[in-house]
Amino acid sequence: MSENANSGDRAGETPSPPPATGASGEILQENSAAEAGEMQQESAIPKGIPPAPPAAPEPAPAATAERKSTHRGLKIALAVIVVVAVFAVAAVATLNVEETTASTAMSYPYTVTYDVLFPNSEVVRLGNVEILAIPQADKVTLSVNKQPVELAIGEMQEISAKHAVIRTFGVQVVAFDFKIDGTYRGMVGDRADFYLAFQTSQQVPAFLIDQLLPRNVEARPV
Repeated sequence: MSENANSGDRAGETPSPPPATGASGEILQENSAAEAGEMQQESAIPKGIPPAPPAAPEPAPAATAERKSTHRGLKIALAVIVVVAVFAVAAVATLNVEETTASTAMSYPYTVTYDVLFPNSEVVRLGNVEILAIPQADKVTLSVNKQPVELAIGEMQEISAKHAVIRTFGVQVVAFDFKIDGTYRGMVGDRADFYLAFQTSQQVPAFLIDQLLPRNVEARPV
C-alpha cells in the first residue's frame, strides 16, 4: 500500500529537465562568458572620464602634394621679388645724369616745379651749372656760372638749358632737352627761396628729374 502511494506520488511529480548538453549547452556557456567579459571591460573604464577621441585620419596623398607645390610656388615668388628689389636698388645707385650740348628743343611742353631753398652765399652745382645766391629782404644777387644778376621778389631768370642723357649700368635710359627757370620768392631764415621750373622736351619720370637737383639744397615738389 505504501509502495503504491509512493509510486503515485512519484508519478504526479513533474520531472526536472536534464542539464543542457551538446551544441546548445556550449552556446549558453559562450554567451555567459561573453557577457561576463563585457561586464569586466565596463567596470575597468573609470566612470566620469570620456573615451579617447578617434585618431585623425592621415592626409590624402593628393592634398600633401598640393601643399608642397604651394610652398614651392611661394618660395619662387619670394626669390623673384628679392632679385627685382636688388636690381632696382642697383639701378638707382648707378643712375648717372650727363648734361651734354646746349638744348636745341623748340618747345618744352612738360614742367615739374620744385620749391628750393639755396644756402646763403654757398656754391651749389645744378648739373654742370654753378650757382651762388646772396639773398636780401627784397632781392637776391644770383650768380650763374660766375655771371651775376639781381632779381627782385617774383622776378624770373633762366638758369640753364641743356641736353641730358640719363644712364644706368652704363646703358642709356632716356635722353631729353630741358630748361630750368628760377623765380625768387624771398628769404626763409637766411636762405634764398626759389621756385625752380624744370621744363622738358618730352615726358620724364619725376624721380629721374630729381637727379638734376643739387644734393646740398632742400627741395620739395609743388
